[in-house]
Amino acid sequence: MSERVAVVCLPKLTPTDRGWVDSVRSRHLAREQLSVEPHVTLVFPCDEVDRPEIRSHLAVVAAESGPFDVALRAAVLLPDPFTGEFVVALVPDEGNSRLLRLHDRLYTGPFTQHQPVGVPFVPHLTLARMTASAAARALADDVNGGEPDLRTRVTDLVLMRLQAGRIEAVATQALRG
Repeated sequence: MSERVAVVCLPKLTPTDRGWVDSVRSRHLAREQLSVEPHVTLVFPCDEVDRPEIRSHLAVVAAESGPFDVALRAAVLLPDPFTGEFVVALVPDEGNSRLLRLHDRLYTGPFTQHQPVGVPFVPHLTLARMTASAAARALADDVNGGEPDLRTRVTDLVLMRLQAGRIEAVATQALRG
């Protein structure tokens, strides 16, 4: 299996919020998915491109983008067009436009040819993956019934390597714009 890469941000959650997110994720995600901290994917897994070129690109994007606050207050049900599963995810109402712009900026340079075509980008923090839409809808409704209000700050871009069922961070670039 070839190496793949992705770019994520790791929102800094309070210990209480992190505990709640970890509790939900541990019941509804596979072990491999749990090996990565709660995150927002900005560049979806793609075939390896020249790593020095990627690191240089991340440095340029980070220099143009400063840290920003995010508030996650609603769970939504998102169909995964690649797997057919249903994703239950927290979506931001504060910081959403900053995540969208960061995603768009990252999909230039070495990632240009890897941007999924026809798949809209919805910034989100995945809580669960399920095959049954009714169960996913029930979980999203349950989460929303608790009126989540997770406030966090995005400060870094993290380059992840996915290989042979393992996911690991290989580089971190601080947002400093």
